[in-house]
Amino acid sequence: MKKLSVLLVDDEIMIREGFKRLFDWEAHDCQVVGEAADGMEALTKIDTFCPDIVIMDINIPIMNGLKVIQLSRIKHPQTAFVIVSGYDDFSYCQQALRMQITDYILKPVNYEEFGTCIDNLKISLFKQRVTASAEPEEQEQRSIIGITRYVQEHLSEDVSLSVLSEEFHLNPQYRRDFLG
Repeated sequence: MKKLSVLLVDDEIMIREGFKRLFDWEAHDCQVVGEAADGMEALTKIDTFCPDIVIMDINIPIMNGLKVIQLSRIKHPQTAFVIVSGYDDFSYCQQALRMQITDYILKPVNYEEFGTCIDNLKISLFKQRVTASAEPEEQEQRSIIGITRYVQEHLSEDVSLSVLSEEFHLNPQYRRDFLG
């Protein structure tokens, strides 16, 4: 499996540097691909890098982390967000949970606990990808089996490509590319 790409978002450079130097990303099959210091920069970097994981503080300049997550979800629904915040505020946690963040970790960060979070997230992302890639293949296999059965059951009839496309709901362009 390829390394997961990570974007670090915090307005404090010491926090970002701490994440880069104190956490062994390599040991968790991750790679930091970029960092951002404010909400607008975070949105731009998310669009640019399409990271698998965004580690983000809530309280960042220009646009807070919750708003960044909300806007990012529109274009990047598969991106996982982990909030790392100094705010032990229930309303922030509640809002973050509604946005389906992966985890909410309080500063100062316990890197062992953080490593467990990243490992669990890695497993979850892997399962999502396996499920997502298997669905089209299964659907294609069912279509091929269905077409084969149909042709075998209707051997005595004139079975044309247009009949097959109507029977199996294939659009004409796909029919020409796939069958012709």
